[in-house]
Amino acid sequence: MRDSFPFCPEEKWDVHTHTTTTPQSYGYLEKYARRYLDFVRVRRENGQNCGAKLVKGVNTPMREIESNAYVGETRWHDASAVGITTQVISPTPMQLPDFITDNSSAAAEVCRILNDENGRLASDFPKKFIALGALPMNFPDEAIGEMERIRAMGMRGVEINSNVNGIDLDDERFFPIFEAADQLGLGVFIHPWN
Repeated sequence: MRDSFPFCPEEKWDVHTHTTTTPQSYGYLEKYARRYLDFVRVRRENGQNCGAKLVKGVNTPMREIESNAYVGETRWHDASAVGITTQVISPTPMQLPDFITDNSSAAAEVCRILNDENGRLASDFPKKFIALGALPMNFPDEAIGEMERIRAMGMRGVEINSNVNGIDLDDERFFPIFEAADQLGLGVFIHPWN
């Protein structure tokens, strides 16, 4: 036993690590900020690539973030410095558009932006990152369509919150989404939320 301790596997996976949208998407996403006060996006601070803030609604600062939240090179440098060989990246839960209940196009568009950015990170670093996508959970048809799209992009699963705007996941409206995830072979990572 003494010879096998400490156990040091060749691979170390971090399966719970979040990304954010990039500051470049801030202006485009701003159209949702006044309509949805829970909407969270990333704003660059002082014109620097290394400093940014998560902001909510009409510009309420939430927290400072570093570029490792959205820049692949920085993220990978930080991960490899602690021996991580693979990261499963998923959107920051507060950016999932569960609060959008009145506009399927808006919810789907937010998910496309999140998923395209995570998909880009995974394709730029295919041996380092595995991407999980976001779904417009309030709109099952759009959610299923987005799962088909991200599956074609090579994503392996989705991240959802443990409730959708206060509605538990055992609600029948979500069953078609879970059935489609199963049929598509996509994992479902349930993130604790509120």
